[in-house]
Amino acid sequence: MPCSKSADGTKLIPTSAAANKIGCTPKMLQDWIKDYDHIAASSKHSRKNRCNASAQEPELELSMNFSYKNDQLAVRLAEDG
Repeated sequence: MPCSKSADGTKLIPTSAAANKIGCTPKMLQDWIKDYDHIAASSKHSRKNRCNASAQEPELELSMNFSYKNDQLAVRLAEDG
Protein backbone atom coordinates (compact mmCIF):
# COMPACT_ATOMS: atom_id res chain seq x y z
CA MET A 1 0.00 0.00 0.00
CA PRO A 2 1.82 3.13 -1.20
CA CYS A 3 1.63 6.26 0.91
CA SER A 4 1.59 9.69 -0.63
CA LYS A 5 2.99 12.94 0.68
CA SER A 6 0.98 16.05 1.46
CA ALA A 7 1.80 19.55 0.24
CA ASP A 8 3.95 20.28 3.30
CA GLY A 9 5.97 17.08 2.81
CA THR A 10 4.49 15.00 5.65
CA LYS A 11 3.71 11.36 4.98
CA LEU A 12 0.01 10.51 4.79
CA ILE A 13 -1.15 7.21 6.28
CA PRO A 14 -4.60 5.59 6.39
CA THR A 15 -6.85 6.36 9.36
CA SER A 16 -6.87 2.72 10.45
CA ALA A 17 -3.06 2.66 10.55
CA ALA A 18 -2.97 5.93 12.52
CA ALA A 19 -5.52 4.59 15.02
CA ASN A 20 -3.52 1.39 15.43
CA LYS A 21 -0.31 3.38 15.92
CA ILE A 22 -1.75 5.49 18.77
CA GLY A 23 -3.64 2.56 20.31
CA CYS A 24 -7.27 3.45 19.75
CA THR A 25 -10.07 2.29 17.49
CA PRO A 26 -10.66 3.90 14.10
CA LYS A 27 -14.08 5.09 15.35
CA MET A 28 -12.48 6.89 18.32
CA LEU A 29 -9.98 8.58 16.01
CA GLN A 30 -12.79 9.55 13.64
CA ASP A 31 -14.71 11.16 16.52
CA TRP A 32 -11.61 13.01 17.75
CA ILE A 33 -10.98 14.38 14.26
CA LYS A 34 -14.63 15.41 13.89
CA ASP A 35 -14.69 17.12 17.32
CA TYR A 36 -11.18 18.64 17.09
CA ASP A 37 -12.34 22.28 17.02
CA HIS A 38 -14.60 21.76 20.04
CA ILE A 39 -11.89 19.89 21.97
CA ALA A 40 -9.21 22.47 21.14
CA ALA A 41 -11.48 25.35 22.16
CA SER A 42 -12.34 23.83 25.55
CA SER A 43 -10.38 24.94 28.58
CA LYS A 44 -7.81 22.71 30.20
CA HIS A 45 -9.25 20.18 32.69
CA SER A 46 -12.82 20.89 31.56
CA ARG A 47 -15.49 18.25 32.04
CA LYS A 48 -18.97 17.58 30.84
CA ASN A 49 -21.65 19.29 32.89
CA ARG A 50 -22.95 16.75 35.42
CA CYS A 51 -25.10 19.14 37.47
CA ASN A 52 -28.36 17.59 36.34
CA ALA A 53 -27.12 14.00 36.29
CA SER A 54 -29.11 11.65 38.47
CA ALA A 55 -27.60 8.74 40.32
CA GLN A 56 -28.02 5.27 38.89
CA GLU A 57 -28.68 3.93 42.39
CA PRO A 58 -30.19 6.87 44.33
CA GLU A 59 -30.89 4.95 47.56
CA LEU A 60 -27.36 3.57 47.68
CA GLU A 61 -25.87 6.99 46.99
CA LEU A 62 -27.95 8.57 49.75
CA SER A 63 -26.93 5.92 52.28
CA MET A 64 -23.25 6.22 51.30
CA ASN A 65 -23.42 10.02 51.55
CA PHE A 66 -25.07 9.75 54.97
CA SER A 67 -22.44 7.31 56.26
CA TYR A 68 -19.62 9.50 54.86
CA LYS A 69 -20.98 12.57 56.66
CA ASN A 70 -21.33 10.57 59.88
CA ASP A 71 -17.71 9.42 59.53
CA GLN A 72 -16.57 13.01 59.03
CA LEU A 73 -18.50 14.12 62.10
CA ALA A 74 -16.99 11.31 64.17
CA VAL A 75 -13.48 12.33 63.09
CA ARG A 76 -14.13 15.97 64.00
CA LEU A 77 -15.52 15.01 67.40
CA ALA A 78 -12.53 12.77 68.07
CA GLU A 79 -10.13 15.60 67.16
CA ASP A 80 -11.95 18.14 69.36
CA GLY A 81 -12.53 16.03 72.34
